[in-house]
Amino acid sequence: MSPEVYGGELTYEAMSAFAKENISTPPCSIKNLKYCDEEMNELIEDLLKKTKEELELVEDEVQERLAVAQAVYDGEIEELNAKFEETVRDFNEQVEVIRDETNFKWVQQVILKKEQDAAEEL
Repeated sequence: MSPEVYGGELTYEAMSAFAKENISTPPCSIKNLKYCDEEMNELIEDLLKKTKEELELVEDEVQERLAVAQAVYDGEIEELNAKFEETVRDFNEQVEVIRDETNFKWVQQVILKKEQDAAEEL
């Protein structure tokens, strides 16, 4: 058994049941093979048969693939940020145009003055 991510209900009963099932025993690991299921034990046995160099090649491949995934992610985030900035800029320009076309600043000030005048008449 390996660490599990909880995705259930946020009630005491549900979380408690999850904890009892998934957290009450140590997780499967190289130092705790007795907590691993048969499939995981077979995987670990196969890995232990490999040389350090063979394992490092796998590690290098993982690092390379992760670097590619990170580059794709970074590129997409950069595009999203550019689109976000453009959207904010467009929105702010629209707000300014609307306020200018309607003399909104002055409308607000006149409303405030009318409210103050009405309050003084009471």
